[in-house]
Amino acid sequence: FIVDSTGKLNISKLTHPSSPDTSKSTFPFKIEVTNFSLININFSMQRFDFAGSKAYYDILNMNDLRVNNLKLSLNAFADINNSEFELDLSELSFSPNINNFTLEKLSGQFAINKKELFANNLKIKTSNSEILIKIKATHNIFDPKSDFANAKLDINLIAEKLNFQDVSPFVSSLNMFKEPLAIKLKCDGTLKDLAIKQIDIKFLNSHLETTGIVKNIDRPKQMFFNARFKDSYINQSDISKLIPMINLPVYEKLGILRFDTLTISGRPLNFITTISLRTDKGRVLAEAGLNFEQKPLRYNIKFGTIGLDISPFTNMISNINCNGTIIGSGTKPDELNAEINFNADGSVLNGNRIDSFNLDAIAKNKNINYDLNLASDTSSLNINGYLTFNKGNDISYKVSGEIKKLDIFRFVKDSSLISNLNFSVNAEGDGFNLDSLNLYLTFLLKNSTINRIFIDSTRAIADIRKNTGDGRVINLISDLADITI
Repeated sequence: FIVDSTGKLNISKLTHPSSPDTSKSTFPFKIEVTNFSLININFSMQRFDFAGSKAYYDILNMNDLRVNNLKLSLNAFADINNSEFELDLSELSFSPNINNFTLEKLSGQFAINKKELFANNLKIKTSNSEILIKIKATHNIFDPKSDFANAKLDINLIAEKLNFQDVSPFVSSLNMFKEPLAIKLKCDGTLKDLAIKQIDIKFLNSHLETTGIVKNIDRPKQMFFNARFKDSYINQSDISKLIPMINLPVYEKLGILRFDTLTISGRPLNFITTISLRTDKGRVLAEAGLNFEQKPLRYNIKFGTIGLDISPFTNMISNINCNGTIIGSGTKPDELNAEINFNADGSVLNGNRIDSFNLDAIAKNKNINYDLNLASDTSSLNINGYLTFNKGNDISYKVSGEIKKLDIFRFVKDSSLISNLNFSVNAEGDGFNLDSLNLYLTFLLKNSTINRIFIDSTRAIADIRKNTGDGRVINLISDLADITI
């Protein structure tokens, strides 16, 4: 078949159009087709500028469609007056001009009547996939007053192997998936209240399984879902193989990521999720409420770790036991309104025990106030201050810090740096770009030792001003020398 420049098929020119028939009548006959078959049929439908093309494509091209070796075998029945239609498809197979796609066999039983419609034992086998589907809907599609949302549904799908290579020619966005999946799906109910009896997905060395409910599918704004996963785990490298384009980093030392708990409940843009993730390097816990329906985004997040070793990320052997909360709204500086609390008492970092660690921060009206306190053995650290987001993305800040009994040797393991340092730092300024920095910083070191050398007291001041037309000014003041640049 050839489609001309006006969009008409050449075959349509074999007959002249007739006047429309507006009369009404019944069709008193029943139609029955027995053992209908086609074997080794080739056909094409090409736009005039593709006529004679022998090209193959990665996606379906309706301007140049060619089908070879089509085979069809079926039985059919139709009672038009009583709205009863049945099809027993024994086989449909063909090879289209789509790269890496061949429909080896499609078969199944189909029926539509005033009580129900179903597809039974629908088998789809391609060169890459094999799927079995059973779908039944108790619904009268011939009654205009009948609401499909109330139809009772029964859906079963088993795909021992589903390769997205077979689907991407028709839905190109699915081309991102590069590995086959094994899927089982069982659900029943209505679009208003659908019970998910099983969703089971396996790919490579990973497995996800969940049950749950979905309500109000027919009304997306009121949709509600509740899902609980079980026996679910992910091998990190599998994600990169399944979806290479996202280029996720893989931390092999974490091992298999096992979800002891994974639940999600709510609406698509307003939900609560709980996670208990177990790795070879410790556990991560989280409970998060996220509301994307609100502008700006609202969130209520609780998190924690148990025995977490962060060495796969930082090369620092650790044992982090922490908990924290993030509560608020917004993510941009001009809308951020949040409170952060973080505690890591009793953790170990690079062999150093952290007796206490607390971070509190409050963000409001473009300001972030923070207070950090740490105690480790005899050492302690206290830092507090604020950040202010100004116009033009400029940031002004103030920080005050005091460190007591710091031993550098504990971090670098260099015996020449055995020390007991006591110092304070105060800084105030705006900007972090060295070319436009305004900064006033004071440093005071007192009653300290380093490599058995005692330092009674020493101070340093840095005063840096950005160029306002007369050049930059840099003042460095210390007990050793005063320098102005």
